[in-house]
Amino acid sequence: MCDNRSKISEGMNDNYGFFKLTNIKITRLEINWYGVFEHGSTHIDAPAHYIQGRAHLHEIPVDQMIGPGVMIDITTKAKRNPDYLLTIKDISDWEDEHGEIPRGAIVMMNAGKHKLYPNRNKFYGTDTPDDMSTYHNPGVHPDAAKWLIQNRQIKAFGTDSHSCDPGQNNNRNPCHEAFLSNGVLLLEFVANLDLMPPNDSQVFFGPMKMRDGSGGPCRILAIYGDGGDAASSSARLHVSSVLLGILAMILYMIRQ
Repeated sequence: MCDNRSKISEGMNDNYGFFKLTNIKITRLEINWYGVFEHGSTHIDAPAHYIQGRAHLHEIPVDQMIGPGVMIDITTKAKRNPDYLLTIKDISDWEDEHGEIPRGAIVMMNAGKHKLYPNRNKFYGTDTPDDMSTYHNPGVHPDAAKWLIQNRQIKAFGTDSHSCDPGQNNNRNPCHEAFLSNGVLLLEFVANLDLMPPNDSQVFFGPMKMRDGSGGPCRILAIYGDGGDAASSSARLHVSSVLLGILAMILYMIRQ
């Protein structure tokens, strides 16, 4: 994106997008320029981000952005070890308590990082946040990534860190490669994971539809209940189904 407005405006002949503003009486009109780095703040990684020839942002099907929600909490272990890696045992322990991760799930890893944002030093675990080689952040063990892909066929993996790979990765990103080469989408800088239950939720996310984008800003939502009797549970199920339909329609329109 170019941030020089005079250059962007050249040749527009008073047309803004598809709207010509001449001979129109307007009491108030606000128009802003917008430019963004694809992989900053809460965002999605498309497979093309790491894997040549794989799907770009506009090629991701809508049904891959909706699925059962799973939240695996590693905050205690990440506090003890800022470079902690999610293991197959962590996943197995989660399943022992909550049941098997459903196929097509959207798995979130809560490392407690979202509570440190936007303090760059604390979030990246370094006094030199402009030097990526000094980062300290939890990630996923490559064996755990492969296990989720092969045994649970997950749709997406999210984290409140800036990456599913650890900061101290020696310029290697095996989990990015494993997930994205198998079509598993990545969500990074995810907020409020401490509010998400371990299971029994539905997750939806809608990235900006940018043609040939390797990633982009993404809005992520989770719908879940709060306990109660059968009647209230039935009512919540009805409301959730309505919201599911509305969100599916919105995502469909975004994709058109």
